[in-house]
Amino acid sequence: MRLALMDEVTRRYAALDQPSWPCPRDPTESPQGWEYSRVTDPARYDVLLARTRVWTEVLCTVAGARRADIPAPRAALREAAADREVLLRLPADAAPPIWFLERLGRARDGLVAAVEIAVGEPRVSLGRLPMCGCDACDEGSDSLLQDVDELVLHAISPFVALRGGDWSFDRGVMTQGSWGRGRPWSFSELVRLADSLLAGEQVAVPDDAQVVVSQGWGCA
Repeated sequence: MRLALMDEVTRRYAALDQPSWPCPRDPTESPQGWEYSRVTDPARYDVLLARTRVWTEVLCTVAGARRADIPAPRAALREAAADREVLLRLPADAAPPIWFLERLGRARDGLVAAVEIAVGEPRVSLGRLPMCGCDACDEGSDSLLQDVDELVLHAISPFVALRGGDWSFDRGVMTQGSWGRGRPWSFSELVRLADSLLAGEQVAVPDDAQVVVSQGWGCA
């Protein structure tokens, strides 16, 4: 099913004829210092809005999700992006709902579109793109779209997300990692904890942790 979803997303996105651009440097080259302080073309990140909106369409038509907003016209991508939130649920509510959050952030050279994908109620963020919109961190449109796809596929696959005051841990089919310096348990202990939670076991969790356990949408 994952391949079918990706094929449909790729087909619908191609029909939009969105701009694309290559990685601006050879993989062996390092960014120049001045690239860190500028965004040459802020509007290029509008492709994030287009890609995530295609994903919402496909999850509704292919996976049977229900959405809780009124879709904005495609011609008004940027105008509709500020503080726009899309909530998707499976009909049987068998997995945590997914939030597609759109934002417009101000950079020195203009407004940069960003998307965040979160799950659950209350929301737990799984990731935000672009991680940095400066020219130095730009790796081309293909890499950016791949990051979007992997984040959405992570959200609809089985996963465990743990969030503490200054730490986080994720384990799933598409990604695994830990961030922050205040992690209360070792990485291997958190891996074992996540596996136990996915198996449906009743286990103790860190005192300050917010926990989201998803068995997935059954389509990834």
